[in-house]
Amino acid sequence: IEGVKIGAGTHKRLADVPFRITSKTTGENHVVVTDDNGQFSTSAEWASHKHNTNAGKTSEDGVWFGTSEPDDSKGALPYDTYIIEEMRCDSNKGFELIPPFEIVVSRNNLVIDLGTLTDEYEKEISIHTTATSKDGEKTILAGKEVTIVDTVKLDGLTKGSKYQLKGWQMLKEENAELVIDGKRVENDYTFVADDEEMKIEITYTFNASELGGKNLVTFEELYDLSNSDEPVKVAEHKDIKDDGQTVLITERIIKIHTTAKEPNHQVQNFFQSEYYDFDPVLKLSDYNRLLELRKMPLLSLNDNEYYIVTNSKFAYEVEDNKDIETITVANKNLKLKGYDTKSYWNSITNTGRFVVVLPDKYVQGLEVSENHLIIDTKEETDAELENKIKEDMQHQLVKVDKNGEINDESYRVNVRGAEIEQQKAMVAIVASLFMYIAFILISAVGTILAVQSLSDSTKYKYRYLTLRRLGINDKSLFKTIRKQLLILFCVPAISAILCSFVMMSSLNNVYQQILGDKHLYLIYFGLNLIIFFLIYSIYWIATYIGFKRNINEES
Repeated sequence: IEGVKIGAGTHKRLADVPFRITSKTTGENHVVVTDDNGQFSTSAEWASHKHNTNAGKTSEDGVWFGTSEPDDSKGALPYDTYIIEEMRCDSNKGFELIPPFEIVVSRNNLVIDLGTLTDEYEKEISIHTTATSKDGEKTILAGKEVTIVDTVKLDGLTKGSKYQLKGWQMLKEENAELVIDGKRVENDYTFVADDEEMKIEITYTFNASELGGKNLVTFEELYDLSNSDEPVKVAEHKDIKDDGQTVLITERIIKIHTTAKEPNHQVQNFFQSEYYDFDPVLKLSDYNRLLELRKMPLLSLNDNEYYIVTNSKFAYEVEDNKDIETITVANKNLKLKGYDTKSYWNSITNTGRFVVVLPDKYVQGLEVSENHLIIDTKEETDAELENKIKEDMQHQLVKVDKNGEINDESYRVNVRGAEIEQQKAMVAIVASLFMYIAFILISAVGTILAVQSLSDSTKYKYRYLTLRRLGINDKSLFKTIRKQLLILFCVPAISAILCSFVMMSSLNNVYQQILGDKHLYLIYFGLNLIIFFLIYSIYWIATYIGFKRNINEES
């Protein structure tokens, strides 16, 4: 056999392209290679069968099938059917290989001319990536377990082909692989393309406790696994300067802010705080540092604007309050831009029930009201940490009299974990109380419905007897009874469930800030709902059985 190998478009002749020839009968296979002109042949006149027989490395290596000694007077291929398969190499990189095909050798001294074998250009696969935190942010707080999510958009895939996406983390400043505990931080994802364009997410979870201040860049390589024994890299995205692939690991942050006294107390009057003759105010820059700590959107104020941070319970004091739409600070009128109840109202001040946020220049020179140290911890906090802090600070900030009794504390400690534990305990107590009340009400409603239904079954049993005499079978009769009881029991149940859900959602909106989990109420609601249905179902089943028994006794 002989042929010529070229690439599409330019018709460039492709040198050093290997072709595997396989006997369908015996499975024996050998390789022929194209020369500088892209030509190949199994003829002895082209390359002696005896020269480097079946080496398959260059176009000058001979080919011979069978167990006999190579003979240049004969053809290399005995009578048989053969499979011709182009193999991947550097010369045909970027081209789609021609699919394997068969030829039949059935005549002696026959030259089978395969003609020109043309490789079409492969569609180029492009990779576009964006690396972020799980929340979609470009910064991640250093910690023992952080996760980077790399969203990879692939274009130019071959539908139905199997691919593997490999990725790893790089240290941007060092341009070196990120290695933790002796292992490279990497991951891979294997998939079968269901479309030419696909979006894939690949995650990297690792210990970033010591990586504060480091920029991490995600590198990716895409491999074609059509031949699982010989994966082929078909695309890559490895740009150490790509901002889209970069995530910053930030240090743990400690923020100090100062609350000052604004002597005109124009807002204090509306919050019913009789003990203070000033408005607590906070610099805009300090407030934005606190928002940054909580990963909340920053606030911007013009020179003629101010802002209020308060408890959601006192939001009504701000809404539509014409008297505080404009206040005067340093002989300048400032308009209220808005208010916030979701950031730091529980710990931003001990003075009153609100704090006024002003542009920095208006706070300069005011008397200090109090100082706050706000710390973001690596681990989750709890009540044990709060007690430890209090014990460690007592000898510095607590005054004790001669009798050993505390008569003055110059500080207050708030630990988020302790607050959440207290609120969860409160929620559990309240939930238990309401559950007890609900149990009594369910029992009362279930008893009333059951007694009413059983009474009706006795009172009107002759109606069901008449239906039987008219030819209605028991199966249809009992089905009708089940539907009747189901409607009777469900109407009050559905209205109660809807009212309870609306009430719990409203309460959750009020106390969401201190509960720690905005979906916690759903867990309690779901558990109570399961118990409710269990008890209610027992009443319904008992009523149905009693109903049937009353009818059957009359029969």
